[in-house]
Amino acid sequence: MSASVRRLALNLSPWVWAYLLFMAAMGLLIDVLWLGTPRIGAVPLMVGLFLNLSAVHSAQKVALWRTLPVSQRQIDLARWQQGAAFPILLFTLMMFVPALLLALAGKLRVAWPFIALMTAAQCGGGILLFGLSVALPAVRDRIGRGSAIPGFLLIFAIVYAPRLFRDSSLEGALEGLAGLGLLIAILLYILAGRWPLPLPVTGWASFWSTPPSENHPSKQAASPGLAGWPALVVAQAPALLLGWCLIPALPLLMRWTLGLAHMDMSFVAASGLLIGALLPTAALATALRALRALPLNAPALTMRLMAPLVAIQIVGAAIYAVTMAWLQPDYPLATGFALLPVAMPALIFALTLRFGPRIAQFSAAIAISLIALGNVFLLYSGFTITQTALLVMVLTGLGFLATLREIVSGRHAYRAQPLVPLSWRGR
Repeated sequence: MSASVRRLALNLSPWVWAYLLFMAAMGLLIDVLWLGTPRIGAVPLMVGLFLNLSAVHSAQKVALWRTLPVSQRQIDLARWQQGAAFPILLFTLMMFVPALLLALAGKLRVAWPFIALMTAAQCGGGILLFGLSVALPAVRDRIGRGSAIPGFLLIFAIVYAPRLFRDSSLEGALEGLAGLGLLIAILLYILAGRWPLPLPVTGWASFWSTPPSENHPSKQAASPGLAGWPALVVAQAPALLLGWCLIPALPLLMRWTLGLAHMDMSFVAASGLLIGALLPTAALATALRALRALPLNAPALTMRLMAPLVAIQIVGAAIYAVTMAWLQPDYPLATGFALLPVAMPALIFALTLRFGPRIAQFSAAIAISLIALGNVFLLYSGFTITQTALLVMVLTGLGFLATLREIVSGRHAYRAQPLVPLSWRGR
């Protein structure tokens, strides 16, 4: 690896380094639990998927790297180091070091050949996701917004297809995943220098934005009579439907693939409710500079921004209640999980205006944790539905006031900051 490629590959934002450390700690914990309790099946594959998202985030620095005296092949090789070479080394250390310690302590419950196979499958799954993120920008320009669907299907297939550890087909699936990942890594290395440029917005939600091939005036006139807020709703309809579908889909997938028929899925469905709210929140925050040019004063614009966000979450809360009543009628409805996510978009929207879209990405896990703790607090404090609704109204009001302040006097509300700041940190 040349010095230029190495400097580019190590040019990571502090946010990405923090994400790497957090996911590495969680992945190490998952690996240790799997090595001691192999009944949790193919769950360690999630480590490869989530850790490789850091390479997708850091790819946003390509716009800055292209201004440096380096070739396109060197840039692609640096991305290859981040998405293929470094993860292989990291996954190997995260699996074999605790396996060796558990073996010395006499608590290792998995055979060494299967440990090597699971490590190779982790690498293969992560590289496959990385290769998909590299190729999807070119696919998106040709088939449009539907290019996001293969990504979601791939993630679910990798994580949930091997249902249980005792399945006879598991080893064959892991071998195929490892081999496919190795093939993708070799192919990406050969094609370095001819990769498509990454999208300007990071995350799977970016694939639902309008691709350049659909910006032609003839295609924009396909829906005459739509203007203003109705046009905005129609444009965001696919993302809204995707978010609402996550609410019943996540608990159903968990029960179907992992056999958790008697487990309370309230938290899992609430996670889908919150994740779905991040899509319209990020879209409106990114468009604020254009929306501020409308003939509206700051309070009126803030109200028109907050109203659809709250309305979307109210619909999502209704879907959550119906899903829980149908999926687990024997469990009481967790009002905290149903109502607290209604206030989260208002708060996350204000934080996004202040710190940029990168906060919206990294705050999802924090918000889910806060909702879980909040539900426990409400349960043990004896809050009624009315009291919980009043608390949600107060939190939403705080989000409204914080958003209003950013629109009126904030210095960061009128520029869309990238997830990774375009600053050079190489040496």
